[in-house]
Amino acid sequence: MSWHFLIWQAGTSWRHLLPPVEQETATLPTAARKRSPQRAALPAEPETATLPMAARKRSLQHAALPAEQETTPLPKAARKKSLQHAVLPAEPGINSPVDYVLPPAAYVHRKTAGDFPSYHVYSVSHKMETERKKRSMKEYFAFQWHITDDCDQRCKHCYIFSEDNCKIPESVSWDQMQEVVANCEDFCEVYHRLPYFYITGGDPILHPDFWWLLELLKSKNIPFAILGNPFHLDIKVCRRLKEYGCQKYQLSLDGMRQTHDWFRKPGSFDITLEKIDCLKQAGIRAVIMTTVSGKNIKEVPDIIDTVVEHKADVFAFARYCPTSEEKDTGISPMEYRELLGVCDKKFKEYEVAGCETFFNKKDHLWTLYEYETGEFKIPENAQEGMIYGGCNCGNCHLTILPNGDVYACRRVQNSKVSNVFEDRLADVWVCQMEQYREYDKFKKCAKCELKAWCRGCPAVASGAHSINGEPGDFYEADPQCWKEVV
Repeated sequence: MSWHFLIWQAGTSWRHLLPPVEQETATLPTAARKRSPQRAALPAEPETATLPMAARKRSLQHAALPAEQETTPLPKAARKKSLQHAVLPAEPGINSPVDYVLPPAAYVHRKTAGDFPSYHVYSVSHKMETERKKRSMKEYFAFQWHITDDCDQRCKHCYIFSEDNCKIPESVSWDQMQEVVANCEDFCEVYHRLPYFYITGGDPILHPDFWWLLELLKSKNIPFAILGNPFHLDIKVCRRLKEYGCQKYQLSLDGMRQTHDWFRKPGSFDITLEKIDCLKQAGIRAVIMTTVSGKNIKEVPDIIDTVVEHKADVFAFARYCPTSEEKDTGISPMEYRELLGVCDKKFKEYEVAGCETFFNKKDHLWTLYEYETGEFKIPENAQEGMIYGGCNCGNCHLTILPNGDVYACRRVQNSKVSNVFEDRLADVWVCQMEQYREYDKFKKCAKCELKAWCRGCPAVASGAHSINGEPGDFYEADPQCWKEVV
């Protein structure tokens, strides 16, 4: 399996295939405890993993599973009415919920490490690389983890404070952090995956236990990336992040100086650009992300030029997700297609010139664009009823909020499926998450030949079709899709 696609067949029992659950402890390493008197009372060798009691009680059926099994992909759940589909691998930086995601065309036409980064590109240390080799043949599963709402900005398009600027910020406690890590490790143990965390907020570096969390992840050789603000970064902080294993740090640019600072706060534009070099000096990949709306769509080409000038490692953009019916993206379908055309031309020109920046075509509507231009072709060996690309919601990631709420996608406002402190994630994945895998329910995409590779952005569709302030249907048509489907 050259692409390591994991197949999930409909109507097949899976519980007899699962291995026994052997959880590691989720406490802070001994060295860290010695340096922290206030945490000296943390148990060094707990008898059980730190999964919440409620979750363990509801998961006793797993205790009787056989001790030795062959390695199996994601569970072959009892999917009586949904399509057979392939789950894309969640490599670091590839299939993440918020970071850059390669378009399906890249999977079909795999070229170089620059187009499709290998594990070696993201190697942090010899120790982590050795660990990866020992655990080879396992794919990564991405957890987008909001550890705090605390933030020194109040961005106008933020989904945390956009509807309530007076919202009291929440943060996960240190003990809860350990519970979350243990629950995620348990999930990956059950489904033969390796955990990959996207630590975010708010601004995660503002959490009082931020560095303790990084030490915990380092002690377990769990890779991670940071999605945060630039304001608390300097070369010393960046080098410390690198020492703990941070592979990349995502910053935002939502326009040129005047527009970006209007979205976020005065001075943010210049500080963001300044920190690109700071991250690169420390050996951390600097990722720049733009949220596109009607307010800044005309500035995207200039943003690309600016990012290239400052030698960011990666650039990508995604569309603004409306959070209530009074708000929309302010972009017509053909206007968005025109933007893709302009950006595609600019990307290719920079690539020919040997540009250092990798341009990731994150939005799944890039697949439709490349299908029309001939750059993407439906593979001749594509199987009917198989999902090869498109939105990863329900396939290879989950989002966890500071209060423990688990979302299928953070950008889909009504996609809460569980709470990490009450339920076992391994159970949630094959129960509550099933509602996001019914591909024939897509009102427009189900009738399109690109259903297996595109499906637009359900988060944008859900927000754009909100009713009385409540998010709309996950399976609604993408408002920026320009394709006529009969």
